Amino acid sequence: MIADLRQIKAISFDLDDTLWDCASVIRHAERTCYEWLVEHAPRVTESFDAAALLRRRAQVLEVQPELVGDVTKLRKTMLEQTLAEFDYGSDVAEAAFNAFYVARSQVQLYEGCIGLLEALSQQYSVAAITNGNADLSLIGIDHLFQSVHMADLDNPAKPHRFMFDRCLEEFDLPPSALLHIGDNPQTDVAGAQALGIQALWFNSQKIVWPEALPRAQFEVESLSEMHELLLSTE
Repeated sequence: MIADLRQIKAISFDLDDTLWDCASVIRHAERTCYEWLVEHAPRVTESFDAAALLRRRAQVLEVQPELVGDVTKLRKTMLEQTLAEFDYGSDVAEAAFNAFYVARSQVQLYEGCIGLLEALSQQYSVAAITNGNADLSLIGIDHLFQSVHMADLDNPAKPHRFMFDRCLEEFDLPPSALLHIGDNPQTDVAGAQALGIQALWFNSQKIVWPEALPRAQFEVESLSEMHELLLSTE
């Protein structure tokens, strides 16, 4: 596939580890949820420490593997099942999830993120295509995206083509007119390229590209490099 930014009319972004660090956010959200349970569902935390509660997610996946592509449903199911064992109702499970979710959306955007998105939105249609579940309105950047696609039971997770196809349909564009940006070689780059979509690999961790996969058309290690690449092209 030829690398050519001149034909790009729209840009889609992965979110976690592309616009912010994901691992630190999830750790914070996990702690917040557990602290909420200590206060509001102590019978659970008297029996499960934080690590044991995390292992419950893996146990749920063993029984319901289809939930692997829907992180919201997976976490809600784990909380509902665990809390029910200690005679807490679904309302408590929903409140516990909300405590997690608000914290999960308290991200620290990478330096230059807002400026990049603002500049891109002046020249391109901008979308999010994510396997995560961060709330862009809580983060405060929802107005910079014309379209948001999140994986769930009805929207198969990347690298499946479903969300890419939906994005192309919404913008009424051929694959060659969309550039997808993400950190994951398999889900983002290979997923996009399989449809004829050009891909920009955001390699902030400076990892070695997997030899088994075709290279992305473009690669940057910072948002400043991304800004220069995308906004200095005539």
